[in-house]
Amino acid sequence: MTAFDPKELKTLSDILALILDEEQGQSASALDAIKARARRNKITGGALKNLFQTITDDPSWRSSFKNTKAQTQDKSEEYLARLGQMRTTLNETSEELTATRNYTHKLHAQLQYAISLRKETEMELAELITRRHYPSRVMIFALFSAGLIVGAATAEILHVLLHTATHVVTDNARYLY
Repeated sequence: MTAFDPKELKTLSDILALILDEEQGQSASALDAIKARARRNKITGGALKNLFQTITDDPSWRSSFKNTKAQTQDKSEEYLARLGQMRTTLNETSEELTATRNYTHKLHAQLQYAISLRKETEMELAELITRRHYPSRVMIFALFSAGLIVGAATAEILHVLLHTATHVVTDNARYLY
């Protein structure tokens, strides 16, 4: 019997596995693919039967199949372990994402609070500046009163100084009468 290409055997085994699939469309198309390959490679049903018997009778094929099965099982276990690790990592990442979102919301709330405090402070500062530019009525009255008192005192001082120097004679006249 002729030697088969390992790729061809792998493809054939994949197609045979699809034949046993539960979905009607896939198994029918897999069966059609086997028929097309058999026609193309000019393999009859008897030759295919002999191939399977050779594989089952040949100890090297058996050990190869067992090794392949063991490797597949090892790969499956490795895949499941890796899948578990990935699931754990995904859960941890999801928890970290949730924590980061919560922290971001907290920081956003603090930012909004700081902005509102800043606006309040700006309003208070504007009020203080406005008060300084426009003095209150009490301040205006106090300044006006102080100005009147200073003006009156200055006028009296000037009157005394100027009057005594120019009217010395008239001041003594009152003692004469």
